[in-house]
Amino acid sequence: MSEALTKEEAVAMLAVVEDYDAGNGPERCVHTMTPPPFMLGAHWSYESVVKLIEENGATLADDMATAMGHGLVTTRENGRALLLETRRV
Repeated sequence: MSEALTKEEAVAMLAVVEDYDAGNGPERCVHTMTPPPFMLGAHWSYESVVKLIEENGATLADDMATAMGHGLVTTRENGRALLLETRRV
């Protein structure tokens, strides 16, 4: 298991989408993905993602998720993992 990151470290790594639909949709967001076997992707509001990180922490994801651009993992309210898209560095 990967070592826990601070909130600041994790938030700095997020790939924040400022406006993915020319102002017609939700506020800033982060692309998320559930891990296998049901790899479902969705945009979550930035504030919701930061709240999850504050409440449940975040760690570096495994090599496969990182290769797909989702280099952080946190835990949802139901105890299941949620992969978070990260910036390319």
